[in-house]
Amino acid sequence: MNINGALRKFFRKVNRENVEQLMKEKGVFPTDKKIKSKRELYPYFMELESIVSEEEVEDLVEMAVHVKTKGLPAFTHKLANKDFFVGKAPEELSRSFEYKVHPIGDIYTISTKMANTTGGRLKIDYILKKYEESWRNGELNIESLSAVYKSSIDIDLEKNILTIFAGDDETHSIIETFIGMVLKLPIQTYRIKASNTTLSWEQNASYLTALFLDFVFNRLKNKGIESSFSHVKFKIASDDIKEVTINGKNILNSYLACEYVVLGRDIIQFKTSMVQGARTFSCNFELKGSDLLKIVVLDISDENLKEQIMRHIQEEYILMCEQGIVNYKEISKLLEKIYERFMNKEKLFQDTLRENLVSSISQLGYLLEYTEKNDLSKEALSLMIESSKVLLENLDVTEKDSLIQLLTSWLESE
Repeated sequence: MNINGALRKFFRKVNRENVEQLMKEKGVFPTDKKIKSKRELYPYFMELESIVSEEEVEDLVEMAVHVKTKGLPAFTHKLANKDFFVGKAPEELSRSFEYKVHPIGDIYTISTKMANTTGGRLKIDYILKKYEESWRNGELNIESLSAVYKSSIDIDLEKNILTIFAGDDETHSIIETFIGMVLKLPIQTYRIKASNTTLSWEQNASYLTALFLDFVFNRLKNKGIESSFSHVKFKIASDDIKEVTINGKNILNSYLACEYVVLGRDIIQFKTSMVQGARTFSCNFELKGSDLLKIVVLDISDENLKEQIMRHIQEEYILMCEQGIVNYKEISKLLEKIYERFMNKEKLFQDTLRENLVSSISQLGYLLEYTEKNDLSKEALSLMIESSKVLLENLDVTEKDSLIQLLTSWLESE
């Protein structure tokens, strides 16, 4: 192993704090000099070459190139049959999933092992390593290691669901290949089916968009999940994607979203705010290709709870793939309302402006409690009060007097 090259790679990849921490642990940090930049640490850092072992260097490089994922990202598959598992004792089954540094293609290796089995569920941990150049003579080159991905595969034998937890499409594709070609598990991807069903609403909204609206507002309720859109991305053209911010409000409050729905544009990605019981969290859904949905559960620190919520969402996603829209009547009503909002553009703009203006003034009143009072701040607030009065009066905001008083009271107080 080229320890010198591996250490240089670690130094380049990590921040100054991590470099200093390692140097202090190994006793090579210069205590008698004032170091101004990370670059000045380099000659002292390279003293580690004669101190650290090859195993330590390998761990350091892997840490430096470890790719972290945000939330719990998952791709959902169907286990076509369970022949692989029939007649295998726990020890044999565990050995069947144990691979050490198995090559996948020219630039990947994968290591897997059984993590646990609980009530018909299997969890297989994997470490996927990516290299900058292909294998040579079957030997690994730690200096060319460019990325390390660590995650797991979940198999539900009762429901025949196999979940690949992977942060990106490339990792998912490699793990999917490994499952099929090496483990030889018969899996099929759950995919969204196209439909020619004509729904009765005023304009030709896309079926995919209607399907996702139904998923968020109707299907998830079956699992006790109340959800609303916070961000939506529409495919306007083959190379044109538009993002619309909903801010957790009803999609009807966004004129732009209503316009894209009415014009038949496809929703291809959306983020939702969710509540289940007393728990609040969010999820990101992203369409891969034309019919595969990546699901990411966010804003939950408890891993067990995160996986439980993922299972609930996956169950409804599978039903969506198999059955399509669950509540045609409610979706038709929603789409008709969207069309009405689209046709009444001026009123929608006024409602949106009114709601956001009231919210902004209320938040400003709160911030004033922590604002230093001087000539500059008083002058700025006076101008804001005058412009706010004009907007409040023209929008006919019923609570305009109390909102203005909220601001003027700060000016009048000692």
